[in-house]
Amino acid sequence: MEVVYTGLLRNATRTGGEEVRLPRGSTALDLLHYLATKYGQSFERQLWDKKGGLQSTVRGFVDELGRLNQAVARRCARLTLMVAGQAWTQDVVRDEE
Repeated sequence: MEVVYTGLLRNATRTGGEEVRLPRGSTALDLLHYLATKYGQSFERQLWDKKGGLQSTVRGFVDELGRLNQAVARRCARLTLMVAGQAWTQDVVRDEE
């Protein structure tokens, strides 16, 4: 997958992006842990808060991405959900308004 860095994460990685290959079935959290291991403490400080959760800025980005995905899904006839590397596809059922 292609990973693009902006802002503070771009500073921490000293690159604008890279291609990352993870095992099939890897999660977004697996990706974050992989990148934190690769780039060290400067990357980790931008990603995790003191309690080990995502920084509020990162969480906000993830939440906004979720809203974008929902908006795209409302315009589709079929949806595919990937869970543990397995695809589940279903026709979209619309509520009558």
